[in-house]
Amino acid sequence: MIPCGMVYAYRMSQPRRITDFDERNLVILNDTIGELWNITNGRMTEFDDDITLYGDAKVWKADDLVPGIIGHPSTTPPDSDDYLGWVFDLFDDGPNEEQVFHKWHIPTDFAEGDSSIRGHFGFMVINPPGAGSVTVKMGFEYKKMEDGDVMAFTAGSESGDVITETILDAEAAYTWHETDTGSVTTTGWESGDIVLFRFYRDATNDNYVGDAWVGIYHLEYLIDKLGENAQ
Repeated sequence: MIPCGMVYAYRMSQPRRITDFDERNLVILNDTIGELWNITNGRMTEFDDDITLYGDAKVWKADDLVPGIIGHPSTTPPDSDDYLGWVFDLFDDGPNEEQVFHKWHIPTDFAEGDSSIRGHFGFMVINPPGAGSVTVKMGFEYKKMEDGDVMAFTAGSESGDVITETILDAEAAYTWHETDTGSVTTTGWESGDIVLFRFYRDATNDNYVGDAWVGIYHLEYLIDKLGENAQ
């Protein structure tokens, strides 16, 4: 007999828990076989003590480069200034093509294959056009180096992309712009390689008169693992 005023609840099913594994990377859930790792559906798999991501399980990881960290060369660097305390690189409208440089070490979680790096710029202008829309063109070039290579980079002859951003005549000063994404061809690139990046304003081919205040050089790279095996 249940005493008056008391309520008892009973679990009608066994809790789901892993009770065993088999040789095919399958697990036993309450004595029923279920998949924990599966290559074809993009979930995680374990192989030789590495955890690897397959298919749709691969994710983009961000690496933001900012003014003050990125390198200013002795030849045609942009000026720097701050707005409300944040530092910007000011790429002017010519006649010289202003540029900055960065050496990027490919990390241990990098997914090898084509188009495993992409990037965009974040910038603003302080004097939008009074009538009619104009464009700002920001570009990047890159070269991959590995152990034993001679350090060299020739502007204009390396792989790269130019991204066009439209500045509207009705927008307010200091409006933040994030450009479209440019991709990088990464076939044959491996963890531990060095990538030489050159970022610049293609001012001779855009028509905005004034500085582009760049606040972010945004890189993303595709990862398919947690890192390098320590064994």
